[in-house]
Amino acid sequence: MIKSVILGASICGMATPFLKPAMESADAVVQVIEQIRREFTTAMFLLGMSDINSVYMNRALILSEGEDRN
Repeated sequence: MIKSVILGASICGMATPFLKPAMESADAVVQVIEQIRREFTTAMFLLGMSDINSVYMNRALILSEGEDRN
């Protein structure tokens, strides 16, 4: 999801991570949602970004090696 936001997505669809937990219980689905949220928050922390707006379309994160970052 973090890659999608960096590239400009405002929404992200996901189904596969929820299929097996959905067969178990609603609590299992909630646990998956919490895990995904923690992973997203961790990715933002590791990128040094304090909020979603600083991640969205961040050119410094989009440019490939060798390109001018100015």
